[in-house]
Amino acid sequence: MKRIKNKYIRGLSLVPPVYIVYFLAFSYYLLNYVPNDQWGEFLFPYLIIPHVIVFLICIILVVVVGKHIFSNDNLNNKNRIMWVTAIIVTMSFLLPVYCIKHMKDSV
Repeated sequence: MKRIKNKYIRGLSLVPPVYIVYFLAFSYYLLNYVPNDQWGEFLFPYLIIPHVIVFLICIILVVVVGKHIFSNDNLNNKNRIMWVTAIIVTMSFLLPVYCIKHMKDSV
């Protein structure tokens, strides 16, 4: 069960960086190709709803990965504090790094 959970967490950890690319591409498209009077049609379904979903995924990931960090016996206290701080500050970039490096499949 833990092995399957770790695979899902590692997969979900890639959602924030992928969303950043989506957000930047869609914002560029919206600003350059959509007339100003039609922004309302595009903002809610294509930007606000995905933004809320990714925000909720991020909160869940911080809780689950934070729990994993403090239960990981391979990290000393200094590294635990460093990882928690780094994930909270730069979540989109370092969360996948922690998940791939430290959340190995247990046999």
